[in-house]
Amino acid sequence: MWGASKVEDTYNLLGHALKKAIGVIAGQQGRGLTEVANDIGVDIVALSSLKAALDLNWDDPDQKNLALGIVLEALERCETFVQAQPGNTQHPQVSSALETARLIEAQNVEVDTHGEVKLLAGDKTTLSYTGQNFEKMVRTKNREHFCGSPLIICSLYLTKQPCALI
Repeated sequence: MWGASKVEDTYNLLGHALKKAIGVIAGQQGRGLTEVANDIGVDIVALSSLKAALDLNWDDPDQKNLALGIVLEALERCETFVQAQPGNTQHPQVSSALETARLIEAQNVEVDTHGEVKLLAGDKTTLSYTGQNFEKMVRTKNREHFCGSPLIICSLYLTKQPCALI
């Protein structure tokens, strides 16, 4: 892949991972993504835009923290739903997507002294997730020969589609 890469924020990365997990579950059950998301109680994940579904003021830090809490609650609900399935026969892609979401959470989210979740504060670097373990890589430039888009890497990882990265 060549050129500048699109960088997704933590909210969207978590949303993509959740959507992938729910999509696989829906496929296993022969149902639609929206139907399964509704059963789990995470309707926001099934919509085309997570941020639009949340309908919050993204310029307000308190609203961003509220959104983060909602997305993390959706992750918790999805994990609980998966664990409650009979025989706990979990598809590897579901496990992979949920593990990826938890890794993204671990690397980008903190709990403050008041017990509220918020994104980690930091300098203006770009976070990228590479490889099967989604190791954190910090870059300071968007135009490097390596395609460091978290969305692209996340999508490639979750769909297991081969791609040559330069």
